[in-house]
Amino acid sequence: SEPMRPEELVARVFGLLPDEGADATGPETCEDWDSLGHLNLVLEMEQVYGVALSTDDALAITDVASMKRILAERGARW
Repeated sequence: SEPMRPEELVARVFGLLPDEGADATGPETCEDWDSLGHLNLVLEMEQVYGVALSTDDALAITDVASMKRILAERGARW
């Protein structure tokens, strides 16, 4: 089966409704997207998409759009 879409993963990690994870969703718009939430998101990304993310990758994730870009750069598909 296909991995979940990045929007769905963000919604799951942060307890949002499935349609609340838009490209612009990030720490500015999501109350629970704090440093611990960010770490949880990165760990989930690695597990769900089978990628290894560097510290630089993790720091470059500022919203769903950048999350998609980094996943795509690592060869992830959804």
